[in-house]
Amino acid sequence: MAVFPDGVYDAIQAGIVKVKQLQKYNQSRKINGYILLNTGIGIHVGDTMVGLLETRIGCKPMRCQIVSISPLVWKV
Repeated sequence: MAVFPDGVYDAIQAGIVKVKQLQKYNQSRKINGYILLNTGIGIHVGDTMVGLLETRIGCKPMRCQIVSISPLVWKV
């Protein structure tokens, strides 16, 4: 998850770069006989609330999850 304070255009550009990098990485995976990876990108514009949930045993973190609550998320 990332925040783009300069606007949605930066978020869209970052998403495009991420997809292109994954396509390039998948080319090498295919050549080496590995399964291809796939990803999705969601871009939200507007107010949101983000929190971090963590489970610990003693002082050692066992699980960490980021939660985002917002009225609407657009998937591109």
